[in-house]
Amino acid sequence: MPYKVIQWATGAVGTHTLQELIRNARFDLRAVYVYSEGKEGADAGELAGLQPIGIAATRDRQAIIDTDADVVVYTPLGASIEALDDDVIALLSSGKNVVTTAGYYAPQLRGQGVVDRLEAACAAGGSTLYGTGIEPGFMFDRLVPTLTSICTDIDGFRLTEMVDATKHPALLMMKEAIGIGRDPSEVHRDTEWGKYWAGFFSEMTTATVAALGMKADRLETDLEAGVATRRIESAVGVIEAGQVIGNKHKVTAFVDGRPFVHVEIHWYVGELPEGWRNPLYRYGWHIEIEGRPALRAVIDPLPSLDESRFGEEGELDAGFLGTAATVINAIPEVCAAPAGILHAPVFAPWTPRQTTA
Repeated sequence: MPYKVIQWATGAVGTHTLQELIRNARFDLRAVYVYSEGKEGADAGELAGLQPIGIAATRDRQAIIDTDADVVVYTPLGASIEALDDDVIALLSSGKNVVTTAGYYAPQLRGQGVVDRLEAACAAGGSTLYGTGIEPGFMFDRLVPTLTSICTDIDGFRLTEMVDATKHPALLMMKEAIGIGRDPSEVHRDTEWGKYWAGFFSEMTTATVAALGMKADRLETDLEAGVATRRIESAVGVIEAGQVIGNKHKVTAFVDGRPFVHVEIHWYVGELPEGWRNPLYRYGWHIEIEGRPALRAVIDPLPSLDESRFGEEGELDAGFLGTAATVINAIPEVCAAPAGILHAPVFAPWTPRQTTA
């Protein structure tokens, strides 16, 4: 029997997941929730860039909650994860599993009260909650702990994410969430979006440390804005010299009183700010583990292994498609999992050595 699925939101990632839910016979699409008036009533197939399928998108939240489904693919963009909790809890309580790219990688970071509310909703609905994505979700939370399997000692590790977002299609995200084109005084750690991203990447870091059977003493976060030195034309629009062209988020996790994990997220458009890393092509991740043995890995999601095809008209966005794939591929596992908050298992990761008496 195919999995009965609801798609919640049809932004850049949600469009990719919606396409796969329509094209893959493993899934039976039951409903689509949208936020904008312009999309309300539109055919789900057309929203996905496909042929009409006879399912009209709706902004009726209660209608979605009342729809019979096994799982909800929840891919909204919100300035506050707390603002999303009511939706997630309502969906879980109604008996639907939730697979999301909006967080929930390590909700314990937000306090036991949040965990209790989520687990109570899962218990009420017999449902499972799983947060995933290409990063957070895969590159750090799952891949790094797996790579540690070849180590007997680890002193610490670093993850650097690099995104050249010059052709990034999610204009709202780039302007509002990243702050591209704004005055530097408007892009800092204390803004609503600054706090959101700090929490987002802090959850990812917490989940990674937890996958190794450890707990961080504390987390330190920071945000650095990159500023244009010249006039730049991008998919976001014209960026004048002196305006923001990117930001670098930093998270450091301290374990046993010393820095153990360091994360840097570099997003920029048009020109690489001094001292920042750039990807081979649009997206890239550098993983560095200091230990015995030490390890360095570079992951480059690409539209093709044939570099001569880079920049072809209509080429796929490897970052968005990779994010969508982690959601789609997780659906069977999530539906089969016991009720509760699911954390992807990692086989045989490194764990700190126990000392002998």
